[in-house]
Amino acid sequence: GRPQHVFSSSRVGAQNWVELSNTLATPVAAKLEMFGANGAVKSSQDVFFPPNGQIHFLASQFLAAGETGSARLTA
Repeated sequence: GRPQHVFSSSRVGAQNWVELSNTLATPVAAKLEMFGANGAVKSSQDVFFPPNGQIHFLASQFLAAGETGSARLTA
C-alpha cells in the first residue's frame, strides 16, 4: 500500500499515541519511522501486524520537549 503519515507534537507536555491496525485477514509486515520537524529520522523499526491485529505507538517519546514531528508507516 501507500505510505501513511501522522503528525505528532510534544508541545505543552502532550503525549501522542498512534493506533495502527491491520484490517486484513492475513499478517502484514511494515516499517514504522518517526521523524523530527527537521526531517531527521528519530526512530525506525520493523513492525508485524497479525491478521486483524493492531499496535499502539507512543510517537511523542521520540520528540524533545516542545518538538513536533511525524510518523510514517510503509507496508
